[in-house]
Amino acid sequence: MKKKILLIATLLLIAVLFFVNGKLKNSATPIKKAPTPSQLKEEVISVYSDHYSSISTDINPNWEQETVMSEIEVEGDRVMSYSNLNYQGIDFPYTDVSTMNYLHLDYYTVDATEFKFFLIADGENAYDIAATHGIKNGQWVSIDIPIRYFSNAGRDLTEAVQFKTVGNNNLFLDNLYFWKEPTTTDANASLSNLSVNGQTIQNFNTLKTNYNIELPYGTKNLPKIIATPSNELAAIAISSEENLPGDTTVLVTAQDGITTRRYTLSFSVDPTPSEGAPNPIQNEKNVISVYSDSFNSIATNINPGWGLQKTVMTEIEINGNKVMKCSNLDYQGIEYKPTNISTMEYLHLDYYTLDTTKFKFFLITSDNEKVYDVANREGIINGKWIGVDIPLDFFFTEVPDN
Repeated sequence: MKKKILLIATLLLIAVLFFVNGKLKNSATPIKKAPTPSQLKEEVISVYSDHYSSISTDINPNWEQETVMSEIEVEGDRVMSYSNLNYQGIDFPYTDVSTMNYLHLDYYTVDATEFKFFLIADGENAYDIAATHGIKNGQWVSIDIPIRYFSNAGRDLTEAVQFKTVGNNNLFLDNLYFWKEPTTTDANASLSNLSVNGQTIQNFNTLKTNYNIELPYGTKNLPKIIATPSNELAAIAISSEENLPGDTTVLVTAQDGITTRRYTLSFSVDPTPSEGAPNPIQNEKNVISVYSDSFNSIATNINPGWGLQKTVMTEIEINGNKVMKCSNLDYQGIEYKPTNISTMEYLHLDYYTLDTTKFKFFLITSDNEKVYDVANREGIINGKWIGVDIPLDFFFTEVPDN
């Protein structure tokens, strides 16, 4: 009776020990596959992974290693198994990985205590996973090695060609690939600066898209435009009319390739001449002057408000002489006291323009107004002062112009 009890007790003890050991001991071969990579394929150069198109050409090159390498399947994913590991290589074509940010790998082990991973690219250097991260047993572990670790050590990232693993005991590897941070798609189509001939446009605002710019007098060549996008990855297209005055368009296309913004620069040339009108040669005794710095003049109002005129009249100085400047001209008047001009022979005026195509001059008397069409009768000459002497008889004896 005692022997039977002892035998039963012994069997129970052995069963308990196996049970406990079974709970404590990890499986040497992974029963779960490695984590599924989250990187987009566009951001990856894969050497070994079932989740991407991979470039490895030999995952078991003969480097006289002691490692026994085999490829197994875990939940449908292929995994590299390294038994009796001392070192093991992987070959792939020369590949430029200089635009990548990380080198990724997943490993599984239950007994490895040493683990270094090498990138071979015009030389080699190791990333010591055991020393840097420690080794975790019985689970898949993901490692992302900053690619700059290798470039800082002198590797030529444009010529990556092999991996090498150095360690001991048993190790499983999967999902070996290079990856980069995903590219953000930006919809910013604004400019941070817009310059003309090296100077930022006055009152430039990134949200303001239309500018009127007056170039210095005498400008003949189109100005140099530099447009700086707020996002350096946005595209800039500049188109200009061939001549001045004219418009230049700056089209900004955002990084997303869809969003656009158009800036328009309307250029004109300052029509103000650099020199004043010629000095009159007439003797003041023979002149009744309405407007001139060379004589005593009788004008009482050089800018009367005559209805809905669009003309902007300003009085400017050129070399010390006052000049009337009429911008956006439609019509403009000058007033003076009723004056007897019957003893005079001519009405004189000096004009300067760069762009006028129509020019009529009216003499207004107490009972009528007569017009002399300068453009039609004499033509308009641009870019210099022109003196016109109209016979007074024209206004009183000839049929006036319409």
